[in-house]
Amino acid sequence: MTGPLFRHGGHRTYAKNRSQGSVTAEFAVVLPALTVLLALLLLGAGVGIVQLRLEDAARSAARALARGDSAAQAVETAGAHAGSAVDISVSFDGGFATVTARGRMAGPLAGIVPWTQSATATAKVETGLGPAPAPGAAPHVVERYADWPVAGPPPGAGRYS
Repeated sequence: MTGPLFRHGGHRTYAKNRSQGSVTAEFAVVLPALTVLLALLLLGAGVGIVQLRLEDAARSAARALARGDSAAQAVETAGAHAGSAVDISVSFDGGFATVTARGRMAGPLAGIVPWTQSATATAKVETGLGPAPAPGAAPHVVERYADWPVAGPPPGAGRYS
């Protein structure tokens, strides 16, 4: 027999026996909080991974355009890095190529992240290579939009295949 003796409802109870179910009750209270915390940590990691993939896609496409690859080849390169559910936009202006990659997180927690993530990379197109427009010409834009399950391309946007 350990601890002081208590009388409860006519029965003798020792302090050791009174705290017997407290661990189970505490675990039942803490478990949902830990589950939510884990889900939020995984969501944050997923958002970070999508951002890194978008940046890698934009950077590789801009590098391809700087080497003199066509816009279609650059978009294909970006799609290989970022996946098929990404929008790739390529524009040329003043000897520079700008690539913008836009995408959203996919998966069961994607509804919690309502925004579209994007990354942009710019590279100087080598002279004599690539489809750089003449000075003073309007910027040329090539876009490829993926079939997004949540949101589509902006109204009036062209489709690049």
